[in-house]
Amino acid sequence: MSITYDIVELPEQRIGSLRGQLNQAQELWEQMMEIGGRTGVMGRPDVVNAAILPANALEQSPEDMMSMEYDTAFVVPADLALPGELTEGTIPGGRYARATYTGPFDGLGGAWGEFSGGWLPSSGERLGTGVAFEIYRSSGEDGSEPVTELHIPLA
Repeated sequence: MSITYDIVELPEQRIGSLRGQLNQAQELWEQMMEIGGRTGVMGRPDVVNAAILPANALEQSPEDMMSMEYDTAFVVPADLALPGELTEGTIPGGRYARATYTGPFDGLGGAWGEFSGGWLPSSGERLGTGVAFEIYRSSGEDGSEPVTELHIPLA
């Protein structure tokens, strides 16, 4: 497992998503994978998977986080027709702290804790408004470790 940190300026990103609560993440992802597989969206080189939460979720207790709004999403190019089951939206552009986490998905909770509770306060930066999100760059299906980018909006 490894984590690297940096600050990035990101453009607005178009998404197609399903919304629920964090405690419904497993079933939302199952629906997204079914929709993505059936429609051919999943597996395109210009599409990545994302998970999105309100930024203030990072300030909540784990119990309170579970009932917060949660989106599973495909980040898609502007010219891609979205499947009808998905809601079109955007991840706002702006300045973000980014942690690139290489390791198993079951370590993401710890990576978020280290990022938002350790690195962010010591960096001199502050949590902004908007959304915090994960981008899944590599699933590890090829035998390598999964790579996930964690993003926190900055004030």
